[in-house]
Amino acid sequence: MAEIHVQAKLFTNLKEYKIQETPFSLHIDAGINELNNLLKSLLFEENAKESVSFNFLINNEFLFSTLKEFVERKEISTESVLEIEFVLNDEYPQLSNSINHDDWISCIDISSREIIFGSYDNTVTICDRMGNSIIAMKGHQMPIKAVSWVSNSPTNMFITASQDQTLLIWEYDKKLKEYVKKVVCRGHSASVDCISVSPNSEKFASGSWDKMIKIWDVATTDEEEETMVKKRKKEEIKTDEEILNKTPLSSFASHSEPVSCLTWKSANELISASWDQSIKILDIEINDTKQTISGTKAFLDISFSNESNLIASGSTDSIARIWDTRIDNAAVVKSSLSSHKSWITCVEWSPANVNQLLTGSYDCNLNLWDIRKSTAPLTKIGSHNDKILSACWKEDILVSGGADSKLNIYQHLSTS
Repeated sequence: MAEIHVQAKLFTNLKEYKIQETPFSLHIDAGINELNNLLKSLLFEENAKESVSFNFLINNEFLFSTLKEFVERKEISTESVLEIEFVLNDEYPQLSNSINHDDWISCIDISSREIIFGSYDNTVTICDRMGNSIIAMKGHQMPIKAVSWVSNSPTNMFITASQDQTLLIWEYDKKLKEYVKKVVCRGHSASVDCISVSPNSEKFASGSWDKMIKIWDVATTDEEEETMVKKRKKEEIKTDEEILNKTPLSSFASHSEPVSCLTWKSANELISASWDQSIKILDIEINDTKQTISGTKAFLDISFSNESNLIASGSTDSIARIWDTRIDNAAVVKSSLSSHKSWITCVEWSPANVNQLLTGSYDCNLNLWDIRKSTAPLTKIGSHNDKILSACWKEDILVSGGADSKLNIYQHLSTS
């Protein structure tokens, strides 16, 4: 029997790896290895750059089989010329450290130098990016549900939210050489489960089990507070009763069930997700809902990509979905990512690759996806021994926490 070949044209958007886009005759049983060998023979001298490898897409879908299996599954004629795009096979973050804590780790944020995480033991903990120099602080009376650095602040600041219905603004005191509670924010009547700081770091939003969203000023002092500070002796330290109490700038009753997640789309646009099975884009200037995305299950987490204008969501039906906010009928799902066996509690866009998305689940797995291929994840980054509750991905570092009371730190091999 004569061997079957197909005609294929290889192309890329990677400037340093451009080749002449002329058709090649490829054996029908060729797969990723054979395509990589062909490319290396075209691009490099013998034995040069052996560590470089590529992934391949046909009709915007990754090839993870032979060409024969792909064309049969997609019912593509072997008489046509296959256009195959090649992209770099990225190195994925690798586990560099795992920290044991005393209780569930419920929330995480990363700054340029430090990691902060909150726990069900009512503590907030700060460590460096390697997991060292741990400092633990107590300020809340119940479990911590959300933490967020105020990244553009002239001083080191972060915000915490708790089941005790309050939010605290913390600031680093150079004299005391520690973080101190500067402001307590009161106004919610149930657990405060999410925080998001505005792009200019002047405001932040909070969402609660009381179904409300509230907008707050980040400032830690006002005129009355400044006067009080001046009257105190230099050696005096504030008592809890003397901490500034703050009330919200505005409130939104946009959802009919608890608010699970918040993220800013722009300086005046806030995206919220809720147990009422909806995602809303709110205009905080005019106090109005600009857009509503309706789902079929409760939303547990969302992540917005400024580069692609896409919202990723995780739900109680174990499916991550991608929504395009530029489409009027945003209820049309751009893609669905299904591999988890339980609730998806965290979704995070990659800070370096606009097509990559991280998902974490109660099934204990942390999966990495390329949204151009929705049938299976690219890889499993890692796992926990119990349900994953939170994950954060900034620059070259990825951190996850779970009900196994572990904080896992993942870094790229080149930076770890």
